[in-house]
Amino acid sequence: MIKTKEAGGSTDFVHHPMLKQSLSSFPAPEKISLLAVEVCLLEYPLAFIELQDLFKKDDIDLVICDSFSIVCIDAAIVSKLPVIISTTMGTFAAFGQHVSPLNRDMQLIMTNLLRLLEKRIIDGIIWANFNLTQVPEKIITDDQEYFDNDIIHHKDIKLVGWVSQYAILEHPSTSFFVSHGGAGSLHEALYNGVRLFVYPFFGDQPGNAIAIERIGVGRHISTINQQHSEGTYRKMYKELYELAVDAQDKIQKATDRYRAYIQVRSVHAVIRGADYMEESLFASDDEGNLYYRNDVGYEIHWIKRNNVDIYAVFTTVGFIVLKFTSIMYNLIRKNGFALHKVKRA
Repeated sequence: MIKTKEAGGSTDFVHHPMLKQSLSSFPAPEKISLLAVEVCLLEYPLAFIELQDLFKKDDIDLVICDSFSIVCIDAAIVSKLPVIISTTMGTFAAFGQHVSPLNRDMQLIMTNLLRLLEKRIIDGIIWANFNLTQVPEKIITDDQEYFDNDIIHHKDIKLVGWVSQYAILEHPSTSFFVSHGGAGSLHEALYNGVRLFVYPFFGDQPGNAIAIERIGVGRHISTINQQHSEGTYRKMYKELYELAVDAQDKIQKATDRYRAYIQVRSVHAVIRGADYMEESLFASDDEGNLYYRNDVGYEIHWIKRNNVDIYAVFTTVGFIVLKFTSIMYNLIRKNGFALHKVKRA
């Protein structure tokens, strides 16, 4: 018989108010790290003890932790239980469930989307997880001036608190997806063959944004030390325009290829997930380890793991051969010169 129990809340450090407040301002990586450590230290000790007691009291056999829930992972490891680390997957949130764009970000993104809408490059905008208090008071585009009520009540703009992300991405009328670049959002977009524009915030998102453009399935704008200048507005519009128009259909063709890759891989994803859970439950040892999945390289000395001994042998042999060759060359050269002098005499 399988029993499940869900526990969580403040143990997910990303949702802590101290850290969440800073994530939307594109902080430096070192600042995020320091804040994360501080937040973990505040919540960690009590949560760690509570989870350990929970595992023991309810006779837990397998723990599934969110990748952001460090205390859950640590408590499972110390309790010698098999642990599966999952990635947080959002519902529909254009900029994820961990961050909210700042007002200046909303102004930048909305202005450029309105410019595309005015030129009829796109037919409409759906913006989910939208806080109406963040609607810009006034936006001025090339052709028009918009006040907040104009945007809220625009016939071609839908601002909603929640919708099904998958349903929107699956719809054939969806042209492209403006996202923060989280793993769940990228997977769902590519699964449905939707082109991407990534506006990253923190963590893996800047790297994901670069990768998305590199493989040809979308565009991105760098938010590192971003200045919301006229140049930034022009650059973002250029990237959005190229993505939306896709004149030579290159981006969509690349996206369709990745859709095929992901859909083929996803056919048996649920079965694979169930297999991993059963394997962790029944094949792990008393300490929750699956030794046959460990890289043997980590169980041997670093010299052997990195083949330093082999390189040392070849280097030594090479040096000896080089030295021997040098000595023989000098001897032959010297003896040959002496013989040449004797013959001439």
